[in-house]
Amino acid sequence: MAKPEVWDSILRYFLAVNYTITQIREEDKDTRVDFESLNPKLLPLNEMSIETDPVFTPFRGFHLIDFFLKHEVFGIEISKYFKVVYNIEPQQFIFELFSMYLSNSSEKPEHNFFYLIKEGHQNLYDKLSQATPNKETYKLITIRKSPFINVGPCKYILSDNSFLLEKTYSQFLHDFWFDWIKNVKDEQGKSKFKITLYRSAFGYFFENYMGEILKVCFENYKHSILLMFNQLKLPTKNGNIEIADVYFRSNSKIILGQVKSSSIYDDDKFGGTIDTLYKNDRNSFFEKFGVNQLVKSIEILEEHMINIDPKFPKGHVYTIYPCIFLNDKALQTPLMADTFNARFQELIVDLKTNKVNIKPLTLIHINDLEKLENYLNKNPKEI
Repeated sequence: MAKPEVWDSILRYFLAVNYTITQIREEDKDTRVDFESLNPKLLPLNEMSIETDPVFTPFRGFHLIDFFLKHEVFGIEISKYFKVVYNIEPQQFIFELFSMYLSNSSEKPEHNFFYLIKEGHQNLYDKLSQATPNKETYKLITIRKSPFINVGPCKYILSDNSFLLEKTYSQFLHDFWFDWIKNVKDEQGKSKFKITLYRSAFGYFFENYMGEILKVCFENYKHSILLMFNQLKLPTKNGNIEIADVYFRSNSKIILGQVKSSSIYDDDKFGGTIDTLYKNDRNSFFEKFGVNQLVKSIEILEEHMINIDPKFPKGHVYTIYPCIFLNDKALQTPLMADTFNARFQELIVDLKTNKVNIKPLTLIHINDLEKLENYLNKNPKEI
């Protein structure tokens, strides 16, 4: 690696990649040019530019694995998965990957991507350096699944430390489904588990994990009330009305939120066009991630919230801070917030009154909330 020609080759490689991804094709004069049309073009690059939190990501992954271990359906399967695939105990997996991230045997900081492993300790490194055949190189599936590259006996190069951290959470969630759960068969040889069950299980985990953080965030706020999920379901003769996922009121200021564990699929994320990202259905895209639900929550708040929160300022002036709490890192990218708010503003045109002040929509990623938890708990102030 110290040879000048090696670094020259690496520089040429980066220049070639930069040239390819920044090429600008001529657009028709009538082509739409705004943040929303630019968003899908920059989405893959913007996502990779966002730092993967080295503390909260594995911490969240630890709790996710613990959740699956206790799950009545997936508990047995996750133990089998880690035994067969990695020959390791489930929760030990997080500690091993975190140790890999923190240090290696190199004495030179500039070589911290190079790992020289003692004989007999390379099993997990071998597993994390297995190449995954994939024709769509631009999706980086190989290094997302296997962030290490084996360059010789007991010698490994870490291709990307963010992808190593993601193996503890988002990539683990992906791998556990595609490499194991999806392939489990029943006695008739048919798939034993449906993807809807898997998504539902993860959604339940995410809601509970998010809920526990919100409780800590706001437990020291005076003259306030925090209600979530089932607490916001109001029984009526026509069935339950679900007002929102999250409701926090401090005097006349209200946080109203939806919680979404859904993700953008790779084919949509790497398509590069609005039509691909939205699957030719703009309304369904925003509906999937809670925008329409949030608008509905605002519509019914004045009529129904007094039945759950007796001190709700019905008939008085109050301010709503609409939020969507998200899991997908792609939705944390810069242009997403503007794009989502633009759609939100389209839908609330008829809801604005002199008594209800609706603030712009805010997207809050789970990692943003994790970082804010201690601060909000220790410094209770008005919204």
